[in-house]
Amino acid sequence: MPESHAVRRVRADHVGRRLQKSQGMRGKGFRSGEWRAAFALASLVVLTVILAAMPAAAAPSRIASGTISPVSSLGEVLRVADGKTFFHHTDGHVLEGTFTGTVTEDATIMVDPATGKGVASGFSVFTGGVSGVTGTIVFHIYGTVSLPGAQGQWVIYGGTGGLVNLRGQGTWSFANLFEEGSYTGEIHFDP
Repeated sequence: MPESHAVRRVRADHVGRRLQKSQGMRGKGFRSGEWRAAFALASLVVLTVILAAMPAAAAPSRIASGTISPVSSLGEVLRVADGKTFFHHTDGHVLEGTFTGTVTEDATIMVDPATGKGVASGFSVFTGGVSGVTGTIVFHIYGTVSLPGAQGQWVIYGGTGGLVNLRGQGTWSFANLFEEGSYTGEIHFDP
């Protein structure tokens, strides 16, 4: 036969009193007003800790755009496998626009010679300036190849000097790899 609500409540009160008695806590609890004050204080402490741990707001994002000098070579052939050619691409470029300086790439490009399509992935090291601030940035670059062109994304992986706190991401594209390309994206300096 199911217990009534009143019977369950009496049992719960009895268990609670026995627990308090066994732990020597009888008569040492908070009154209801004290509970509210303690809860409010604990909530305030937790909120303060959370707000203190949050990073400060970043500077506003701004558009980054400019040009990339042409590719001089797809690179050294690493191997040919399953009808695909793998290149070790170590080219250098000049960037103009928001990023003003030189970049050296270390990437792998895989192309299917039958279709001219493939993928590229690697890193670029930029040395130069952004909005008058100088330093070095490492970009992670990746994308697709559709010869004679290519397009993809870039993400700032890290930096040094005045660019240590620069963050951003965007796209790059070449209608023809052996002609000038372009980049665009958003950047900001973390505090």
